[in-house]
Amino acid sequence: MVALRLVNIASSVYHGKVRQFTILHLNSLAYGQLEWRVGDYISCTHRPLPLLLAYEGLFPSGPVNPGYAFCMDLLQYNRQITRHTSSSATGLARALNDFHRHLEQVLIGLNGLPIQEGYHRTLQSAAQWFDVLCAIVEQHVRHLIENARLADEADDDPWQAAYPWMSVARKLGVELGGRRSVDSHLLSACPCCFEEQLEHVPVEKGCDIHFAVDGNFGHKHNVDAGDCPEIRAYQTKFFISDTFVEAVDLALKLAGQRKPREYKGVVPEEVVKECESSHTAGDGNRIKAAGDIHDDRGLMALVCRHDIPLYVCNITTRGEQSKYAIALIIWLMLHIPFWMTATALYDIACVTARTVALYGVLGPDIEARLLFCTAAMHSFAHMWFCQIHFAPRFKLGLGLTDGEGVERLWSRLRKLIPILRHVYRTRRILMLDIHIGWAADNLLAELSQWISRRFKSVDEKEKRARRLLNASGHTIAELRMQWRMQQSAQTSVRKKAAALMKQELHEIAALQDKVHSVKLSITRTERSIRNGANGSNRTLRAKLRELRASETRLTADAEELYATINVPSDFPSLRVYGPEFARQLVMLSDARRIVQSRVAGRLFEHERIDQATGGVGRPLAGTKEHQYLLNAMTKRTPALQNAIRRHNELLATLAGMLVDLEMEYPLPEELPTEITKLKTTHADALLEDVIAIDPERGVEPWMSDPTIREGIRLVHILDRCREEYNRLLTEEHKLFMFISRESQVVHALLDTDERELHPGPNASY
Repeated sequence: MVALRLVNIASSVYHGKVRQFTILHLNSLAYGQLEWRVGDYISCTHRPLPLLLAYEGLFPSGPVNPGYAFCMDLLQYNRQITRHTSSSATGLARALNDFHRHLEQVLIGLNGLPIQEGYHRTLQSAAQWFDVLCAIVEQHVRHLIENARLADEADDDPWQAAYPWMSVARKLGVELGGRRSVDSHLLSACPCCFEEQLEHVPVEKGCDIHFAVDGNFGHKHNVDAGDCPEIRAYQTKFFISDTFVEAVDLALKLAGQRKPREYKGVVPEEVVKECESSHTAGDGNRIKAAGDIHDDRGLMALVCRHDIPLYVCNITTRGEQSKYAIALIIWLMLHIPFWMTATALYDIACVTARTVALYGVLGPDIEARLLFCTAAMHSFAHMWFCQIHFAPRFKLGLGLTDGEGVERLWSRLRKLIPILRHVYRTRRILMLDIHIGWAADNLLAELSQWISRRFKSVDEKEKRARRLLNASGHTIAELRMQWRMQQSAQTSVRKKAAALMKQELHEIAALQDKVHSVKLSITRTERSIRNGANGSNRTLRAKLRELRASETRLTADAEELYATINVPSDFPSLRVYGPEFARQLVMLSDARRIVQSRVAGRLFEHERIDQATGGVGRPLAGTKEHQYLLNAMTKRTPALQNAIRRHNELLATLAGMLVDLEMEYPLPEELPTEITKLKTTHADALLEDVIAIDPERGVEPWMSDPTIREGIRLVHILDRCREEYNRLLTEEHKLFMFISRESQVVHALLDTDERELHPGPNASY
């Protein structure tokens, strides 16, 4: 049992410059009895009371004139509880107070009355200062290890005057341009990513490192919680300066005032705009944290591919503006060598890549070493054209990196959300930095296990893919050729038609929704006329005439807008089928995109409700959140069913037209209206985009044969598994080299004078 000691400073007597304190020790239960003992401590300016208490294994409740002192074992025990449960010291303080009252040991104040709050404030204060001191000691030890490493000096960056964030980075002590070594913080955070390697990976082959960026608007801070003086002795490791973020924002605004460069991206700008409009993260003006009760409205984090957090910044605006992600990316690139390449995985990577390509806010050096990809889970919400070029499973060299590590970081920090909304603003940053550091330390300690698990997962995926590929009867060479043909056909057609009919098609879809609603009203009115009394027929018949007139008008508007679409001129390959078939086919393609976006939202909601299955996640049954999700799903179900019904109606129309034309075209499958079937049996079919065809070559196998499409997917899995295996071998070697070198440095430091390992007596906390 850990001994828990409490020290209460009972009185003070002054003798010139010497102060004498009578201190009461309360030991925990030992052999069934409580032990009290009284001791005298004499302190002076040369021997301060906190230092005397520390020699006794006690820690004061404050740095100046403390009222209580607590056993360091108790504070270390509380620190470990906080590390794993994110709970504050309030619960422990109340438990200690109730425990001592149960043993008939009651705290008495100077007025002779019991102290009602027990150890609430004093234990929290001691725990906070103890955390700060432990963090400072850990930083000092890390600083000693870092100083033992050799580092080269870096030259000045010739582009510094061109970008506002460069001058701010220089003031913050960051090397600009020509950096030859990795920053010590990054190296100690994840050696598998940042340890020196012999061969470097160019951008076109997957880059040297992979990292993910994402925001969270749950970690807010209330304005009325106030702030406290800065704790200057503690330097945050993960939070980047708000000044730097604002400098990046200024650079973006200045770039927006200039004429943009010619866009030469592989994805048409119209497709990127469509992806931007379909994501809330793409709209910086979208309000995610409304009201004025918060000064900090969220966090934006950057993690490596092993989920280890590297940098974090505060979100102070009401929307997820691009300045936060770009600031984190620039800050990381400034702390790695000039030759190191990096892949950034972000929910709206296509939008960010377009911003960088148009305005050049990163600078030529960083831009040449950076590759953008969408996160694996979020890539399915993008257009198919965008997926081909930005999805990580289609990118050469990315292996099985999914880019969802930030989501797992938010899961580790979720318990801090209610606690940190009501603390001082500076203390919130401090506690977040400490907890993020704990998460990073745990993940660093488990790196070898992570690599071992990933080796096993890669082996299982590869064996399963090879077994299914052999069963399909297709060769890898054949499937690669079909994939190249699919890319060529779909990208060329979509590139020509990227800006085609977007607004008109959505207007037609809206008009069709209105026509469907009017038809339902007509059906109900006719039923009422047949079953109603004679006295009400006149009013109902007048209403029926109005509804039929409205239906005629809306149908005419849709047909008029529909007739203005000139598809064959933009799709020459479809001209052989006639203009009507081409229009219907493009309408079907857009209807599928509408279904895709709505199904994606429903699947996320179903996953949220079912997350407790098998013990994963927090159960929602019976909670307000559960009822909210069910109500939201119920409201949105008719819109999804209407979209699926419209898709199937267009599909039936096209099938009938092919019969009349006596021609063939690989139409997609009919979609079920049940979300469970869409999730299980029709998930791959829903993502297919089969709109392109070359009449000269006829129907390609990748369009008509589902086994070809499945085989192409298996080939991609095999390629990514092979890349992941090679990257894991490199990371295993880098981790071994890091541990070997660090152990040599630590042994060398242990042989030095012990006094060099501790801060001087004049260090201020």
